[in-house]
Order: sequence, then structure tokens, then C-alpha cells
Amino acid sequence: MSFAIVICSILLLQIPNLLPSNYSGIAKVVVLIPFWSFISITFSSHLLTPANFKQKVKLHKQRFWAFVVFILFLVFAILRSYAGISSSIYELFELITIISFGFAAFLYNQNKYSSHKLVMAICYSIPVYVVANVLLSVAGINPSPEKIAGLYGTATTQSSYFLTILGLQSHRVLFPLASGINSFGVAAGASLLLGIAMFLEEKKYIFKKIIALFITLFGLYASLMCDSRGPLFMSFLSLLFMKIAISKTRGLVPYLIVLTPLFLILFSLFIATVDIPFVEVLSRNPSSQVLTGREVIWNSAIQELSHFSLNHLLGFGIYGQAASSVSANYSDIFEKRYAINPELASLHNAQLQYIIDIGYIGLFSFITTYILTIKKLIKSANNFQSGSNNAIVLLTYFSFAGAFEVTNTIYSAETFPIFIWLVVASLNTRDI
Repeated sequence: MSFAIVICSILLLQIPNLLPSNYSGIAKVVVLIPFWSFISITFSSHLLTPANFKQKVKLHKQRFWAFVVFILFLVFAILRSYAGISSSIYELFELITIISFGFAAFLYNQNKYSSHKLVMAICYSIPVYVVANVLLSVAGINPSPEKIAGLYGTATTQSSYFLTILGLQSHRVLFPLASGINSFGVAAGASLLLGIAMFLEEKKYIFKKIIALFITLFGLYASLMCDSRGPLFMSFLSLLFMKIAISKTRGLVPYLIVLTPLFLILFSLFIATVDIPFVEVLSRNPSSQVLTGREVIWNSAIQELSHFSLNHLLGFGIYGQAASSVSANYSDIFEKRYAINPELASLHNAQLQYIIDIGYIGLFSFITTYILTIKKLIKSANNFQSGSNNAIVLLTYFSFAGAFEVTNTIYSAETFPIFIWLVVASLNTRDI
């Protein structure tokens, strides 16, 4: 039961996006019923057998407490959300659901074989979500034009950069269950990367290679249609990193995975200020910059952080970019493309977003949790656990893509649950 829910988890959580706005609020609660049903059954069965519960639960203390501190910072940020009390209540409820389900699945799958399968199911949830979106879109099931226009304005009227290069004319596609074009682009890139990694890793079973090829093609199609250039580039960069760094500098890998986005953002800011013909070619149209305004967004955040205040230690809360007035410096970029709340547009960088939301201390707790999780997965991968290999691939990609998007944050509906569940799975003292 847990594997079925996990593998369909992202798909289930995103179903409300397909519905009209007046129904999506109710749907957001309804889709959590399968999760809470499993949570209730699992926790009840373990509470009835406390002796077995103590025998089964073996948590790594350092990883556990790092995770607890990070979650406490998140909860504190949610309670101070700029979006208001009703938004805070739902965000907190969803966070509790995601964490509780992760621990319930962890308890339900305590032996080595089932915990390995659990990690595999978590990783497969992204391809399942992407494939379902592509099939729905091809079948003609899409968000209504009114909803697209209301939420995304002119973003879906931009031509697809990649398809234009191939001589095809198409606008960027908002897939039916996607929370946003760019956020789905991250999921599509993850599916593409995971498919390639699985194809290269599989040496024995032709059927598994066919599945990997299937996942790769769907991920590539989705990436081209939503035209997210950053995630597509990061998928190949992550693959290259995995092939080189894992074999050469295994002990440094967790730190390189976390620090690489810093070099990417510095490099991106550099090329945004230099007149390079090749860089101009990467723009969607001659009037836009290659970073689509990200350099303005990042500079606004950096300017805020350059004048230290106590708020920088603990953050401004969820949507800190609005609470700190940072977004006032770049909201006009989104007013041209988005119809609703341009001041809530993210910082388009995960680490900057975490600093603004939960502060430097909160960011440190996030980075510590990330590094310890990857260390655990690498240790398990040394024992030939392919599930751990796939998890490392995903977390590497999520970190790299975080240079341009807010992956691993609560704003990223596709990546945040996977990040949390992989962290919870890694709390196990045994190999996963």
C-alpha cells in the first residue's frame, strides 16, 4: 500500500491544479485523505505494539536532529507567512502531512529490502507524474484558457526556444497538473535525468532498459514543450557531475553538490553583464535576457542581504521576498506576464529564498540536512543499492536546478515532498 501511494504521491498532490479555482481548495484537502489513511493505520498498529516499535525504530541521531531543527525553522517561517493566516494553516497542515507520511512509510518498511524499495518508489514518483501529465495533455485534457490567462498571463504565449531551433513553432505548454511552467520544467528535467541514469546503470534486464528509455523520452518531450532551459541544462550537468565527481572525489561529493549552485549563480551573473553573442542566442527573443530577469531578482536579494539586520538570522517568514520588500524591486518583471500577486514571485534561487525565508541559521540547518542525507545515500550506494544511486542523482539535480529555481523549498510542489521523504528514509541506521 505504501509503495502505491508513494509512487503516485506527486500526481495525487497536484490533482487540484486541474480543477477550476472554486473547487481546488476542497480538492487540496481531499487528495490528502489517502495519505492520512495510511498514516493513521501505520501509527495505530505501532502504538498497539510498543515493544516492536522500539525494536524497529532505529534513527541516526545526528541526521534526525539536524532534520528537526530545519523543520522547526520552516514551521516558524510558515507561522509568519506574508500570505496570511489561512494560507499558513494549509501550508502547515500540508507540511505535517508530508512529514508524517514519510515517517509512516519509514516505519512500514523497516527491513533492508523494503526500505530499498521505498527509496525506489520515491524516485519513481517524478517520472510517473511527468508521464501522466504528458498523456493527459496529448489526450486534450488541459487547464482552462481562463485559468491559464488568470494565473500565468503571457507566459504561455511565448514561443518555445528549443522547438524554434528545431524548425517547429509552438508556444510554451502548461501541463494539466503542473503548479507552474518552470516548476514542471524542473520535474521534466528530473525525469529525463533519471531515465538516462537508469538506462546507463542497468546491465542485466532489457525490460528495465526499455522502461528507462520510456521515462527518458517522456522527460525530453515534456522539457521541450514547457521550454525550461535551465532545468534541461542542469539535467545534463548533473549527469556529467555524477560520472566525474562520484568516481574521483567521492568524499567531497556532498559538499560539491551543495556549493556548486553558488558558482553557477556567480557565473550566470557574470555572463548576464558581458556581451557574448553565444549567450544572446540562448534568449527566447531578442528583447529578453538569457536569465529572463533573474539577474535583477538576485541583485535585489543580494542588496537586501548586504545591509545586515537581525531578520537575516531567522528570516522574514514564507514569502519573505514580499515581507522584506525585496520583490518590490522586481515585481514589474512579473506584472507583464502574471495576472495575480507579482510581489509573491519567488527569488528563483533556492538558497537565496531560504535565507530570506528562514535566515542564515535556517539555511545552515538545510545545508547540514542535505549534506548528511547525501552522505548516507553514498554509503548505501557503495553497497550496490541502485535506489540510493537514483536518490543521489535526484538530489544532485535538485541542488543544481536550485541555482535558477526554488527547488527543495515549499514553493516547489514537485520537488519538496521528494526531498523530505528521501531525508526521512536516510534517517534509518541501516543501508537503504
